Amino acid sequence: MLKNIVNNLNFLDYVFLIVIVWFLLVGIKRGFIRQLIALLLLLLIIIGSVFYSQILANYLHIYVHNPDYALLIAFLSILIAGILLSMIINLICKIIMADTEKTFGGRLIGGLLGVIESIALLMIVTLLLTNSSWQQASWLQKSQFYLHTDSFISWLQNKAFNGPLFPTKTNKK
Repeated sequence: MLKNIVNNLNFLDYVFLIVIVWFLLVGIKRGFIRQLIALLLLLLIIIGSVFYSQILANYLHIYVHNPDYALLIAFLSILIAGILLSMIINLICKIIMADTEKTFGGRLIGGLLGVIESIALLMIVTLLLTNSSWQQASWLQKSQFYLHTDSFISWLQNKAFNGPLFPTKTNKK
């Protein structure tokens, strides 16, 4: 099964693998505590983006007349603001914890948490790709990452946007 997955990887999967390896290395460098803080902040940001984007979209309807676009802008605004805030918090943690000793086990768990963080971010990227003009692109539909996370992406899409923002057009036969 693993051999079949590896043989069917496309360029999007390779990009995602590079991102996962990058976050693994960052997690190893950060260590357990700092990476745990980063992961928890990211999860809070995603939850906040999903559950509070509708509230912000209600205020944006004055400026953005399409409710789908207002919801997408609200979601991305909360997500980006949260990521910027988490970067500041991570910088403060880096300064505070500069002298703490990082053990092999702490670095190993930090790397694992980095992989989890990258998968969470890649799911958000996949969610945004499925709500873009690329939703029917063969490279997205054939991505192994997309195929194995499709049900979670659909659930997240229903929670964040109350369904697809740009429903697919069905071909009449």
